[in-house]
Amino acid sequence: MKKRILILGMVLALVAAMAMPMVALAGSTGTTEVSGQIAWEYTITPPAAITLGTFNTAKDYEATGKSISVSTTDPTITMCGIKVKDTKGTDVGFLMNGAIKLTNPLQVMGGALTYSPLTEERTLRIDSTPILDAGMSNFGVKQTIASGDLTKAAGSYSLTLTFTATFSAP
Repeated sequence: MKKRILILGMVLALVAAMAMPMVALAGSTGTTEVSGQIAWEYTITPPAAITLGTFNTAKDYEATGKSISVSTTDPTITMCGIKVKDTKGTDVGFLMNGAIKLTNPLQVMGGALTYSPLTEERTLRIDSTPILDAGMSNFGVKQTIASGDLTKAAGSYSLTLTFTATFSAP
């Protein structure tokens, strides 16, 4: 009987202890800010593939009126420039068929209405041009085919143009 009273007393003491309000111990708190950023977008869209057709006579082959567009979501940008280059390490600016190159380099035009050989990077549009009229619709290429080119290996002659846009604020 004493055991039962002792067990009953312990249960009652436990229930009473659980019913008592708990006292919180003093502590410290801290905060952390979580953040992220959406970057501004800057894009250049070069013209689609440009074909000059079949080189069957010695003459100039041209493709003009090609569009290049640029855009940005950055509201601080007011100026834009456009450059073009051939990034291969050797025979820069020349259409190639494997190791065979044409006699004359490809010429490009944009902004100014004159052609320039693509033997180095060419500026088509200067950075001081307002972005409101960004891009251009008068990009063109010209390949002069010499009579000696017509006796070279048959096949496709090509190069890859790399366009770069520079965006700036005043």
